[in-house]
Amino acid sequence: MADLAIDTAGAGCCVALQFGRAEDVRVISRFEAQTRGQSERVIGLIEALLEEAGLDYQSLKRIICTLGPGSFTGVRVGLALAKGLALAAQVPLFGVSRTLVLGHKFFFERQEGQECGVFACLLAAGRDEFYGQVFSVAQGQFSVVCEPTLIAQAGLGDFMTQFGVSNVVGPDLKTFQELGVEEQSQYELVPDAQDLFLIKGCDLVQGTSVKPLYLRAPDAKPQQGKALKRSMP
Repeated sequence: MADLAIDTAGAGCCVALQFGRAEDVRVISRFEAQTRGQSERVIGLIEALLEEAGLDYQSLKRIICTLGPGSFTGVRVGLALAKGLALAAQVPLFGVSRTLVLGHKFFFERQEGQECGVFACLLAAGRDEFYGQVFSVAQGQFSVVCEPTLIAQAGLGDFMTQFGVSNVVGPDLKTFQELGVEEQSQYELVPDAQDLFLIKGCDLVQGTSVKPLYLRAPDAKPQQGKALKRSMP
């Protein structure tokens, strides 16, 4: 039996497979950098993973998918695919935010005798904005301080002061340096689909809670005045 993880909400398609017995668990993954065409590539990446592992879709035990925040189209593609595969394979579907995945990754990579304190996970959202979420680690316990939110770059300092943030985590150190974040407080981490396997228990959502986490309205706007007039009977 195997677990499948899907993340298409970032700057590409990323999928991972966790399989094997308890004493010999393997994790393999595939990634392709792209911001368009995820729907055409992600299935091919999943099938490549299954072929490498010598498994098929009937071997899946559960599917985990990122819910966002991130690319509007990418979120929709990943979640729609995950729901379809879960329905076809008759396995449970779980969802998790990308900021929570990043928070857990930071926690697990630094838990060797190191306290993380209060830290913010930031992902670039474009338009001089960030998707952010704050977490804390005290006495080895990971906890959520606030829910994912959209933050304007100009308000980032106030956001970190409000929650007493001491460390900033994200995939782009250059951005943190430009924002004036102290070097000793910067931690560069890139979220990956295989990091979804770090999430346990109540931090995963299931059932009706598995829905997109956009935080911002889509860029595309409905056209005004372009609809065809209906003919009268």
